[in-house]
Amino acid sequence: MVTVVTHQSWLGRIKDSFKSVLVGLAMFIAAFPVLFLNEGRAVKTEKSLEEGQGAVISVKSDAVDPANEKKLVHLSGPAATTETLADAEFGVSANAIKLRRSVEMYQWKEKEESKTEKSTGGSSTTTKTYTYDKDWSDDVISSADFHESGHDNPGSMPYASSEEVAQVVTLGAFQLTPSLVGQMDEYEPVKADPDALPEPLKESVKSNDGGYYVGADPKSPQVGDVRINFSAVTPGEVSVVSQQVGNTFEAYHASAGMDIEMLKRGVHTAQAMFQSALAANTMLTWILRAVGVFLMFLGLVLVFKPLSVLGDVIPMIGSMLAFGTGLFALVISLALSVGTVAVAWVVYRPVLGIVLLTVAIALLVMLAVRGKKKVAANAAASAPATA
Repeated sequence: MVTVVTHQSWLGRIKDSFKSVLVGLAMFIAAFPVLFLNEGRAVKTEKSLEEGQGAVISVKSDAVDPANEKKLVHLSGPAATTETLADAEFGVSANAIKLRRSVEMYQWKEKEESKTEKSTGGSSTTTKTYTYDKDWSDDVISSADFHESGHDNPGSMPYASSEEVAQVVTLGAFQLTPSLVGQMDEYEPVKADPDALPEPLKESVKSNDGGYYVGADPKSPQVGDVRINFSAVTPGEVSVVSQQVGNTFEAYHASAGMDIEMLKRGVHTAQAMFQSALAANTMLTWILRAVGVFLMFLGLVLVFKPLSVLGDVIPMIGSMLAFGTGLFALVISLALSVGTVAVAWVVYRPVLGIVLLTVAIALLVMLAVRGKKKVAANAAASAPATA
């Protein structure tokens, strides 16, 4: 463990806070297109899925019907391949749609904990504590910038992660496209056969828990030790919604602008697949709305930061200003976010948009009126004292 203590003067903090204003403005401005474009994406996706839900037909997977050419079809059946995928370097093979090699190395990780204390006069003292733990990671962790020596990591992995994908994957009488195969991501462990390990590796590579281990003792890992495991997407039942083209598929382009091409593991009805896609669209919409609001809020907090830093001459005043400007930033962010979404809905969903825009305007008016009343009340309260 190592501790680093830094001091910053009040003038230095003011200088840094004004730099943050530019970053805050950039974040604040970026929030508007994030919110606006997200609503357009959400509506386009929803309309496209609803169009697809009305157009899709369910067909059998055991025969190709030319009458369904260029139609949006739904079918379920066994996804299979005759190919045997192989990891030649380690002698692992399987009849699989995908075969993945995952490589992890035991390494040092640096953890930082920071605490800042303000002093009367506006200066601050920041104490950063760095601690070190060992853990498995599938990426190389550079130790060059660690704050304490003696925690050195290797500069590279001795082996790389990799993946093999079958070239031909069928669904009954149909052949799946690479983009549909790409949606198959349910991996199952594949046990490595130590007898198939190439001879040159047998001295340095040990069998371990169905995979391999490079190091002295898997039960007592040391920095630089490596563990290698294998997994595969195996043949099995899948359900597909896509546009039929000959004996294969291509994405169905809806009039609203979205391409529809879905695959799910297992047997699912077309209705269930579209409902799942609509639910996922709703979730993504709310996530991006939250991102937009947070960008706007954080941007405003950074814009107002110089005020709290100026008040930090007396730390209590600076903390009160920080709280007040943060609350103000939150309220303004919510109001402007609702307004931005409302404007987007006026473009994409006119009726709902007008209602939402009215609510946003009412909220801003209410804030303005309350602000004027508060100013008037403060003025009235101070009048007798002045007299």
